[in-house]
Amino acid sequence: MPMQSWTDNFTCIIGIPSIHGHNNHYYLVLYIDPLAPLKWTDSEIAEKWLLTYPVRLDTPGFELRRELKKQAIMADKKKLQKYRQRLGSLSWFMSRLNEPLAKTSNAEDFAKGRFWDSFLRPAKTAYITSM
Repeated sequence: MPMQSWTDNFTCIIGIPSIHGHNNHYYLVLYIDPLAPLKWTDSEIAEKWLLTYPVRLDTPGFELRRELKKQAIMADKKKLQKYRQRLGSLSWFMSRLNEPLAKTSNAEDFAKGRFWDSFLRPAKTAYITSM
């Protein structure tokens, strides 16, 4: 999913007045309201979660499955609480935003694991050496 369309689902929690993407990095200006999800109903939390992580449930023919998934989220209070917390979390947002970039970069470099490990390895070595 393109970065801009994915981030549109968070605009009521995280304002993104500026986003500039380059081939290997991006710049964001963010405004976050971590308390906004606390004001939302259980139905709104389930709906926003499904908009953010749609899988195949938004394609035609999956309306019933999508509604059943929404009802299942609303029936599970622990899951609902976790989703409510995640929808208001800047660290969760950033980790989900960085995931596709990391996967793409790892695939291009034939690497596995954390994206920043290979990027920071020389710096870690230099730091340890300087101690």
